[in-house]
Amino acid sequence: MYTLLHGFYKYMVQKDEYCVLILGLDNAGKTTYLEAAKTKYTKKYKAMNPNRITTTVGLNIGKIDVDAVRLSFWDLGGFYI
Repeated sequence: MYTLLHGFYKYMVQKDEYCVLILGLDNAGKTTYLEAAKTKYTKKYKAMNPNRITTTVGLNIGKIDVDAVRLSFWDLGGFYI
């Protein structure tokens, strides 16, 4: 019985989760976009100063909850052509 109630509870409160890949050239503003999105949609989030954002080595992951949807942003470091 517990399993049935627990499963029903999870079904009612779970959020749809989507992954968004932010990919682009080096110094194209990917991390700046991620910080702006987190600032706009996350309450009590203090954004980084845009002048202090450096080149991403590896990746940045940001999670944003909008209504019943959770967005996971993957900001991959830029690459050279």
